[in-house]
Amino acid sequence: MLAALLLAGLVAAPVSSAALFVPVRPRRRVAGTWPATRRLVLALLGTALLAAVVAVTLTALHATRTNVIAATAGVVVMSVLWLPATRRWNARAHLCWAGTLFLFVSYLAFTLQWTLTSGLGGFGTTGGVVLWVLELFAAVLACAYLWELCDALGTEQWRRRITRETPREVPPGGLPFVSLHVPAHNEPPDMVIETLTSLLRLDYPNYEVVVIDDNTDDEKLWRPVADWCTTHGVTFFHLADWPGYKSGALNVALREYTDPRAELVGVVDSDYQLDPDFLRRCAPLFADEGVGFIQAPQDYRDWSRRRTSAGSTTPTSTSSRSRSRPATSTTAPSSPARWGSSAGPRWSRSAAGTSGASPRTPSCPSGCCGPAGPGCTSTTRTGAA
Repeated sequence: MLAALLLAGLVAAPVSSAALFVPVRPRRRVAGTWPATRRLVLALLGTALLAAVVAVTLTALHATRTNVIAATAGVVVMSVLWLPATRRWNARAHLCWAGTLFLFVSYLAFTLQWTLTSGLGGFGTTGGVVLWVLELFAAVLACAYLWELCDALGTEQWRRRITRETPREVPPGGLPFVSLHVPAHNEPPDMVIETLTSLLRLDYPNYEVVVIDDNTDDEKLWRPVADWCTTHGVTFFHLADWPGYKSGALNVALREYTDPRAELVGVVDSDYQLDPDFLRRCAPLFADEGVGFIQAPQDYRDWSRRRTSAGSTTPTSTSSRSRSRPATSTTAPSSPARWGSSAGPRWSRSAAGTSGASPRTPSCPSGCCGPAGPGCTSTTRTGAA
């Protein structure tokens, strides 16, 4: 019986996984009763089709009628059980998840039963169980990755607490001052300058841009950025032989180069570009005292190439890096911000007033190094601790 279930999984998983990557036209309407009903009906039809493929395959392999029925029923039950959790996915993602999970479960059950009943002896059985536990751990990791894959490729209706239609009221004291920190390490100067140019176009009255070059060895990479920053009134400093990687560089920016007026601190990777209304949409959300950190999702630009065929042209632009857009929020940090790896722009309440270290900007005495402030000369720091 377990062997038949395993064979069913070996058929269901690759068939459903291949279906997930079949290109389809995006749905225009994804919210409401009809789209939800459509997804449910298609998932049930897909389940019936997948079960039929499994039954035909097992019959061709001369499996007994009982085993064919049991294996087919197992695939159907697994699919039906996951319908509530995958209700926002299309049918292909649902079937990929259910079919692959069925394979994992049937494989683990088969191998455990085989290990315990094969007469391997005490030492062999113990070793087999240990290997089975490791396989179980690997299966859990694989399922976590598979869930993300199906969620990314199959979700039709995304749930967001904050959308473009969410009203944003300006705080009573006006819009807060924001300090945008842009870390860079061995990055092409043209790309960094393109990012900085997009930041200077933000439709927001009170902000500064601070560029942190982190241990870039070749001066030909960071010097053009420093010169551009000097010309355009952006704070720039170069760290040489500085510990802590990106986190260490951002901590220096937070302690020593952030304008004392900053109430919010944003981190933007050097290959990102922000929509002009990003800060106006994001900053007012901090009026809620329960919001201390916002992680913005990312999107991609230039994912399509220019194609000319029979006189028709598909537009494209000039780079292939990601562009961020604001969205979800999380709770406030309990300690001064210390930044790590990136997955999109991060925004946090500034710790400048509570960290015990007053920010200072040696090259800009007025403390205002934003696009509207005076020009700032670049600085270089070297340190080992």
